[in-house]
Amino acid sequence: MTHSILSWLSASFTRKIGGLSTILLSFILLVIIYSVIQLDSISREMRELAEIDIPLTEIASEFEMKQLEQHILLERTRLAASSTPPASVEQQHLNMQLIEHSEQVEALLDQAVTVANTALKQHEIVDGMQAHKELLQHLQAYAQSQGSFHARISESLAQPLSEVNAAALDAAAEQMDLATEVLLEQIERLTEEVAEITASHQQRFLLVDIALGSGAFVIGIYITLYLIVSFRRHMGEIQRKVDRLNHSLQGSSATKISLEPAAGDDELARLAANIDGVLDSFTSEMKNRSEVERQLLQLATTDKLTGALNRHKWDETLAQEIQLAKRGMPLSLLILDLDNFKGINDRWGHDVGDRVLVRTVELIRENVRSSDLIFRLGGEEFALLFRNHSKQQAAVVAEELRQIFEQLEEKNLPPFTASFGITQYESGDSQETLIKRADDALYQAKTNGRNRLELG
Repeated sequence: MTHSILSWLSASFTRKIGGLSTILLSFILLVIIYSVIQLDSISREMRELAEIDIPLTEIASEFEMKQLEQHILLERTRLAASSTPPASVEQQHLNMQLIEHSEQVEALLDQAVTVANTALKQHEIVDGMQAHKELLQHLQAYAQSQGSFHARISESLAQPLSEVNAAALDAAAEQMDLATEVLLEQIERLTEEVAEITASHQQRFLLVDIALGSGAFVIGIYITLYLIVSFRRHMGEIQRKVDRLNHSLQGSSATKISLEPAAGDDELARLAANIDGVLDSFTSEMKNRSEVERQLLQLATTDKLTGALNRHKWDETLAQEIQLAKRGMPLSLLILDLDNFKGINDRWGHDVGDRVLVRTVELIRENVRSSDLIFRLGGEEFALLFRNHSKQQAAVVAEELRQIFEQLEEKNLPPFTASFGITQYESGDSQETLIKRADDALYQAKTNGRNRLELG
């Protein structure tokens, strides 16, 4: 069960939406089916009330009125019979009314029996079938009693009404009153029970409909919220990956940014995973590209043999350093040239000459600051730029280098020396004037016997 739920949670959007929609539609279908069944039941109960129980109640009410009128007629008939002299005309008229009234009561009873009997035969009764059958039996029995009472009235009124006959009619009328009261109570109780059952069904129908409708509403809300949250979460992941891609495209570092893997296996999760794969490939390509660019830049700005900066980088850097010097930063320039380097090549060969050039740069790096820049201007000529150094300070460094070169004794390297020309930036200097002063000082050192330094 748990595995099925986890599989469903990681399924595609189409499957998840389809599953939730099926549940929602099932709820709605259940609401519709239940509503149809309950409405049909309530409709039949209401029809029973309208066509059976209410007509019976109306007949019972009318019957009760007829019984009261019958009592009044009986009392008037007895008074007319006991009057002095007897009112024969009025007596006859009252007798006819009493007989006619009894016939009307019988007609009402027949109507009630017909309503109840027809409902039972046509199966129109929904609630209280047994109670209705009992009511029909009471109605039929009461109709027979009413027929007997009607016959007694006819018989009693066919002759002068004596005290004995009047007393007998009163007794029979009282018995009919008791039977009528029981019958009316039975009809009223039955009608109330059916009405209560119908009301209970209506209330239950309303509660169940509310429960099912609420369930469908909750499922609909869950589907909506689930789609919104899932969409926002996945789109957030995709947006972060796209931002990372834009970050890389704008030339920023291509270092891989750690992101949580996309959860689930739906369409957006797969899209995020694909973007992450593309982004990883792009990051790798950017790293390779950065490395290639670094290597190309190194090749473009570095002397291949010695590792010193080349002539191209020299022109660019010198222009930048002069701009800084114009703003007040001290700048000194040292140009050195290896003495009699052609003789070394001629005597020892070019391989040895190359090793001398490489070792020269290594010794310079070992004895200057990391901020001091070393350039190979061509052949055996090198230049150094000293930031925040006067030419006197640069001369101290040059003297140390000169002594190191002069005293160097290494296997497979011939002895060599160098001459140095040193100057510093002066207000109004350009690249040409600064270089010319250093070159002139170098030339002076060469002229004065080599293996020395001169300030320009």
